[in-house]
Amino acid sequence: MFDLVSFYFQHVTSGDWLDYLLAPHNYHRLVWFRLLLALDVQVFKGTGLPFVVVAVFCLTGGALLLAREAQRTSTAGLGLPAAALALMLILSTANAAGVSVPANTPHIHTFLFAILAILLAEPGAQSDGASLATRRAAAIGCAIAAAFSLAVGLVLWPVLAFMAWRGGKADRRWLGAVLAVGATFTAVYVYGQISGGQGPSLSAQSLAKSVEYFFAYLGLPWVRAWPPGGLAIGVALFLLALIPIARPPRTASRRSDQIATGLILFTLGTATLAAFGRTDITPEVDIPIRYAILTAPLHTGLLLFTLPWLDRQSSQRKRLLQAGVVMGCSVLLVQQVLIGHVAAQAGARTRETIAQFEQGRRTPAMMPTIHPNLARAEAVSREMRERGVYQR
Repeated sequence: MFDLVSFYFQHVTSGDWLDYLLAPHNYHRLVWFRLLLALDVQVFKGTGLPFVVVAVFCLTGGALLLAREAQRTSTAGLGLPAAALALMLILSTANAAGVSVPANTPHIHTFLFAILAILLAEPGAQSDGASLATRRAAAIGCAIAAAFSLAVGLVLWPVLAFMAWRGGKADRRWLGAVLAVGATFTAVYVYGQISGGQGPSLSAQSLAKSVEYFFAYLGLPWVRAWPPGGLAIGVALFLLALIPIARPPRTASRRSDQIATGLILFTLGTATLAAFGRTDITPEVDIPIRYAILTAPLHTGLLLFTLPWLDRQSSQRKRLLQAGVVMGCSVLLVQQVLIGHVAAQAGARTRETIAQFEQGRRTPAMMPTIHPNLARAEAVSREMRERGVYQR
């Protein structure tokens, strides 16, 4: 956040706003975040309010879209419980970190744009040729917008291409459009970002660490509270995710299957990028809690894929399914409390470190939380005081 605010101060002076919006930050082109940062500093004097309001809108909007899809998918009276489960999977205490910390909000923006792109790519209940073309043009726009939140939004192009390929001959033109636009946009997005430094070393040890990172990522948020259990959950979710990916869409529930597969692939793609892009950042496998929102599509995707099967069981095992719904909601409520407790402890440690920094203390232990270069953080902090922004 120090670097992002300092970057804004530099461009206020230079007036080069195009570079301000599009220049990469750790390979991300943070267009929406930087617009919100400019609004926050210029209008709200650094209160953080625009970040929180937009993040709440994106999180609740994405949750409501997926809950509505879950409700529509069920045809045997399970729509309301399915919608409630979808909401609980997304509106979690783990994802509060993405809403409340300004620098984490791009993950929430990416989540919403990814959901919109995947939902719009599939025909609606009453889509004709013209409306479907409009929907899919909007899907392409949302895929572009997702990458302007975080670079992981680029995984939407292979996700949309896979969905189009599974659509058969009827979607061949759509597949061609996705491949052409996706390849062009990705090439422009990464242009000039090739690092001149030494890349991550390739070895059996680094590969093993990347694999562990991948499964730990899928085990969010549980891996933050109980690493071995979270890792096991990540492996289990990955194995379950292979079923809808490998299975062709069922005729009776093609839309829900396609959307479920797209959601699942999106999370697997972001996990892959994180596994190979972040393993050298810390000696141990340490998954930031802000990535939890990017695992929510996997969870809801598995729910959507399972719903048609549950519908078929509802006539014979209605009481058992009702008990299962109650048990699932109860488990999620317990999870909310436990993960919330872990998040509160982590937040308390962070606030204590920030307070010590503001009091003038400087220790190497502060560097992971404050900034790798504490002198630079102090200089930016001084400039913020002079400008009267981001002051308590």
